[in-house]
Amino acid sequence: TSPIRRLLPSKSKKSDVNMPLNVYQNKKENFGCLRENVSRLTKELAYYRQDTNCSDASKIDLPPWILDEKVTHPLFCIYDERIHELEAACKEANEHKRNFRKDDENLAEQNEILSREIERIQLENLDQKDNITDLSQNMTDAAIEMEKLEKQVTQLSSEKSQCENELMEKVTEIRSYQDTIRLNRDKIETLQSQQSKFIANMDEIQEDKQELQNETEQLAA
Repeated sequence: TSPIRRLLPSKSKKSDVNMPLNVYQNKKENFGCLRENVSRLTKELAYYRQDTNCSDASKIDLPPWILDEKVTHPLFCIYDERIHELEAACKEANEHKRNFRKDDENLAEQNEILSREIERIQLENLDQKDNITDLSQNMTDAAIEMEKLEKQVTQLSSEKSQCENELMEKVTEIRSYQDTIRLNRDKIETLQSQQSKFIANMDEIQEDKQELQNETEQLAA
């Protein structure tokens, strides 16, 4: 007989009829518990066969405590409790996994938004770099123009100084000419005064001459 068969109690209808009701109920409950144990042990046996490659179940020796409900029942309770704990942990892990997926989706959306924002900022930076390049070129051109203007201003300042010196020389010459004119004017006034005096003298001499002629004519007459 197989080990699983040995776990089951022998079926005797005659003994079941003759036994008391409470004993029969206890036996029925024990039988249900044993049947559940057999189902679980069958699953374990299948795993064992896969691991050991054993096809003959009759050669497997089962320990005697497996037939004792007082021993197996607490073990199965602990086993069930552990299974419930593991199932709860798996459920929580799956919930965390779903939350992580949602977080990953949110992070992916945020990453996409940030990527677009970074791309936009990079484009703006390129535009700003172009503007900075243009401004730098304009500043360079302006600096060249300023240098030219500074040279022109320096040249004009030099020409201005030269013109001021020439003007001062001309002013000095004009003042010299004015002094010369003033002296010549004084000389002219002096000569005019002398000429007036000379003319007055000539008039007196003419009058004297006329008087002498008149006297001469009278004497001749």
